[in-house]
Amino acid sequence: MFAGIILIAFLLILTWFLTAPLQLRCDSDRGELALRWRGLGSSRLLLAEADLLIEIQILFLRKSWSLLARSTTKKQKKTKKKRKFKPTLAPKKIKRLLGALQIKELQLDLDTDDYLINSYLFPVFHYFQSKGKHLRINYQGRCYFRLIIETRGYRILRALIA
Repeated sequence: MFAGIILIAFLLILTWFLTAPLQLRCDSDRGELALRWRGLGSSRLLLAEADLLIEIQILFLRKSWSLLARSTTKKQKKTKKKRKFKPTLAPKKIKRLLGALQIKELQLDLDTDDYLINSYLFPVFHYFQSKGKHLRINYQGRCYFRLIIETRGYRILRALIA
């Protein structure tokens, strides 16, 4: 009886891990790069005026660090020999992993400060614009980028196994 309850609880938690949305958000207006696993936690990289902050929240615990303050007080360590990096993922698996991602929102508002290049980009941006993807060329000097990518655990697992 007790083993059955533990097995059911384990299966429910595993199902939740595989179906909970995992979201990556990049916003240039707020200076934010965030990774969020709904229900479990999130992490954010924030660009402040003269600082770079990392905030991590796991369930109800929250911690933040200042990266630039740590780098100035960091002691120098002995350097070790660098190993050569050998990729472990084949290009087909990388392509499948990228296929497991869904672009939920893409906003790009661009001004290149050159009227000729802006006029060439205008039809290109209009052609690639679709639902959830707003690509705009402006002549007022505004530059803005926002991207939200979402996936679920079972999609990543399926891409790695297949």
